[in-house]
Amino acid sequence: MNWIIKRLKSTEHPFAFVDTQILDIFNEFFNHVKSASHTCLDGGRYTGNACVRDHSSGIMYITRTNMPKREITSLDMVPCVPHSLSGALYCYGSFDPSSDTLRRWLLFQKFPKVSIILHAHTHIIGEGVWDTKEVLFNEDSENQDETEELIRLVEEKNLKPADIESSYINVTGHGCLILTDRYKTSYQGKVFQKRK
Repeated sequence: MNWIIKRLKSTEHPFAFVDTQILDIFNEFFNHVKSASHTCLDGGRYTGNACVRDHSSGIMYITRTNMPKREITSLDMVPCVPHSLSGALYCYGSFDPSSDTLRRWLLFQKFPKVSIILHAHTHIIGEGVWDTKEVLFNEDSENQDETEELIRLVEEKNLKPADIESSYINVTGHGCLILTDRYKTSYQGKVFQKRK
């Protein structure tokens, strides 16, 4: 299915994000990136995004676009509600969601055990980090291209995306992705550097 984004700009909607534990994970990640990688774009203030999927409701929450990652609050989280019959991802609230919203949604579809995706415009060095083999990210390309390449990367390792609970991936030309569940967010021992 080819998903599309539909914006419903309204300050009042029933999908407010209230999980402070998840917000703490997001803020810890971006603060770690900023302190560890002064070489990434604009010091890591604006680059990247973070999202979480609520498995019970099916709603994905993603950081709004072009926001400073100094301290993410519930107001910075854009709720994205899927309507599978129409193939539309309805994004509510006053702010536009990250430009990676469809890419993140497609990854959640392929990795059902993953709850959180963290992304920064820097790369990770460390044990267990996977690298894509080619420059695959293009802002003007189809959103599905990056997802399909990541699926191929997983399958080359004789793994099934449906079984993955946690992984670290460097996407050439885009930055790092951390796919994880709520309880496996450790990136200790990993070094962040300027993206390739």
